[in-house]
Amino acid sequence: MEKATLMARANSREQAADAAPQAMFVEPGDKSVSPTTEQAKPPAPTTQGRDLELAARRVKQPTTRLRFAVRIDPSVNARLTVACKVTGGGPQKVVEDALNLYFDALGVPKDLPIPQGERAPRERTPRKRTHGTAHLDLIPIGIRLLPLTDARLSYACENMAMGPQDMAETALSAYFMRMKIPHHVEASSVTKVVQGEVQA
Repeated sequence: MEKATLMARANSREQAADAAPQAMFVEPGDKSVSPTTEQAKPPAPTTQGRDLELAARRVKQPTTRLRFAVRIDPSVNARLTVACKVTGGGPQKVVEDALNLYFDALGVPKDLPIPQGERAPRERTPRKRTHGTAHLDLIPIGIRLLPLTDARLSYACENMAMGPQDMAETALSAYFMRMKIPHHVEASSVTKVVQGEVQA
């Protein structure tokens, strides 16, 4: 009789354990993981959505423009900043406009053939070698020129015996003089423009 009672109690405990809902979480360090616990785990983070977002944002539009990088004097760079404020364009537009106006004044043809493939490197302006750190004060600028502007630049450099850096600085200086931008000006001091004149 006592044995039967013990067996009945054991059966009732097993049935109660089967009927009880399983815990949603387990104690830290518990290696026993039930199916319900697996379902309660958050889904593993995936980078697919972020990758698609970044890919859509980083797609570069095809361009026929050619890279043009030079170093200019800080004073020329300050005047370039003022010219950008006056015209409402960026350095690329200002530099390209300045170059083309200078090429027109030099008589550089506008119907030059555009080289196919990689362009040959342009020679720098020959100058006496000096020892010092003056070149460290120059400010690098990088833009992209239209193929025709780039071809006119190569033509002008060859015929004027000037490098692209000096050519760009000379063209910009003439452009700033035309816009009546002073030689020594701080971009932060420009307040307004009246009939093409910069007022500080």
